[in-house]
Amino acid sequence: YTSVTSNFSSTGLSSFCLCVHQHQYVLFQTPKTWTDAQSYCRETCIDLATIEDMNEMEMALQSVGSDYSDAVWIGLHRGKELKWHWSLADKYFYEDGERNYIKWRMPLSGDNCATFSNGKLSTLSCLEDRHSVCFDRTKQGAAQYIFNPNLMKWTAARDFCRKKFTDLVSLRNDAEYMAVQEVANGTAVFVGLFRDPYDWSDLTDSSLRYWRESQLVNTEYHQNCVAMLKTESGKWGDGNCTEVHPFLCKCS
Repeated sequence: YTSVTSNFSSTGLSSFCLCVHQHQYVLFQTPKTWTDAQSYCRETCIDLATIEDMNEMEMALQSVGSDYSDAVWIGLHRGKELKWHWSLADKYFYEDGERNYIKWRMPLSGDNCATFSNGKLSTLSCLEDRHSVCFDRTKQGAAQYIFNPNLMKWTAARDFCRKKFTDLVSLRNDAEYMAVQEVANGTAVFVGLFRDPYDWSDLTDSSLRYWRESQLVNTEYHQNCVAMLKTESGKWGDGNCTEVHPFLCKCS
């Protein structure tokens, strides 16, 4: 790895990594399979990169810059178990128990996105067109919750909310269930709850997903490892784990 080392020392490490909560992201240019990249990061640093919120995503994008031609592996890969997550990923946004304060209407279907109506959550296909409720963290009180009158699939609704506000709404407590119920006014609306089978290499419980727009909330067997894609301005796509790419490590 002398070429990588000399590259780092000649350009200065700061152009490749940024400090993030006592760790830094470091881009290694030598292409490897996802599993080999994971092993290398664990030997050399801490692990393949985990990205916990949009601030860290910005730092990862800056760390990688334009220093790659196609794709860069990160630490997200397909696990075995489907888990429910909130689209708004910020570990400081949720108090203890708030991530899992989920009030279901039974019985549940096998679908992977959630709608909310009349105080309860139901599962629905992510490909259905529904109204949704966005969340704006820059506002206070009832103004934080915005009804989206456009009928959209879940992924499109999420991207709309992220572009205009903060994200699709999370329901963390009874007060938020009541506030969103008022905004929805009896309409079944998409909220930020979805499920997928992806895990982070270091087992961090981060629900951040920065998929390209064409990526659906899928649970079928496709490609199993996740990379930042240059053609998508660093948004994520899934790839075959045996492909070789540069990779981003989390280092101390």
